[in-house]
Amino acid sequence: MNLKNEWRVAIANSAEKQLSRIPGKDAERIALVIETFSDDPFTGDIVKLSGEENQWRRRIGSYRHRWRMFGYTP
Repeated sequence: MNLKNEWRVAIANSAEKQLSRIPGKDAERIALVIETFSDDPFTGDIVKLSGEENQWRRRIGSYRHRWRMFGYTP
């Protein structure tokens, strides 16, 4: 699946605040993963959240990153 340059990533202020509370190396790893979302948001350990419309989660180490996709139809 080639989705390169088709996605725009927007980070909520609340998410930035939460990320600032995570220890350094873990926060760097999470930020790196988020940066790659614009290339392909479907890589890694992802799961569509049941009962939620266009909401997904990705496991990043011991953390779970939850995000919403707009304009996506599976």
